[in-house]
Amino acid sequence: MLYEIRFAAGSLSGFGQRIVKMRHTDPEAAAILDEDDFSGNPHPIVAVAKEFNEGYWVEPHYHSRGQLAYAITGVMTITSSRGIWVLPPTRAAWVPARTVHDVRVNGHVSMRSLYILPNCAEALPDRPCVFSVSNLLRELI
Repeated sequence: MLYEIRFAAGSLSGFGQRIVKMRHTDPEAAAILDEDDFSGNPHPIVAVAKEFNEGYWVEPHYHSRGQLAYAITGVMTITSSRGIWVLPPTRAAWVPARTVHDVRVNGHVSMRSLYILPNCAEALPDRPCVFSVSNLLRELI
């Protein structure tokens, strides 16, 4: 099956999304990001490009879709109740839907995310993980 990928771009001086401070471990109590980038989008996969400045912190939150997060520049640190992952530009992270996590930025980060509907991500792990990014995957993201 072929999927159409829609691209959205944005600048993150204020992240452009509302985040409410809540507990870090409980999806029912954590903030869900205002998913303007893909709410109501019928496509199974939505690609989003964001820019973060040095030291930026995305507070604990979760998404209704799974997230494949990749920094083409800079380093991201993703933290969840299951672990901490440091992502240089050679690594990407899979964060399943409704997984509470936060993101810290080291250096200027150009982040690319693929948000995938849960029913289209059944073959992916049910917990966060990190993997190497091949040249092909880097170009696809």
